[in-house]
Amino acid sequence: QLGQKNTICQIVVSRSAGTFKKLRIAEFFYKNKIAVLDPNNNTKVIFITDQKGYDYACRKIPPSDLIDYVVTGEEFDIYQGMLTLRRKYSINIMLNDGGRQFSNGLRDAGILAEERVTLEPNPGETVIPDVENVDPTSIMAMDGIGLDGSEIEGAVMVHSTDIQGEKANVYAYPMDEAKVI
Repeated sequence: QLGQKNTICQIVVSRSAGTFKKLRIAEFFYKNKIAVLDPNNNTKVIFITDQKGYDYACRKIPPSDLIDYVVTGEEFDIYQGMLTLRRKYSINIMLNDGGRQFSNGLRDAGILAEERVTLEPNPGETVIPDVENVDPTSIMAMDGIGLDGSEIEGAVMVHSTDIQGEKANVYAYPMDEAKVI
């Protein structure tokens, strides 16, 4: 039963049919190349997707006792997806595997309170010759765009730890209190 203490469920955000196709999820599912979708591993997986993503994927990866879908509407809406996870499945804690797009989507929706980012040392101009054109929301962001002058847009750094020449930083983001799940 989901929602009980110590119950683990894999949440897979696949924003659209295009994501399912590009990552070849159905193909790898049929070849049993995705461990969390292997029924022998007895892992509950919930895909969060839009209507077209669901229409495409459910024909190839049908819902079952171990596979379910959260459909956020005609357009992908991470906030609605998170509400459904909370209300339908009683999921109230999630661990993000470091996916920047997912983290940024939650931040932009105003529902992410914290994110840990591991920064690489600046590799120099031979690797990134034009640092001004780096996407400021990426891990290789630029100093000065955070609310406190840190490198992650819209964030405040709350902690930094050196790890053998790299830094692991924790950032707090402002939340939209009207959307608190």
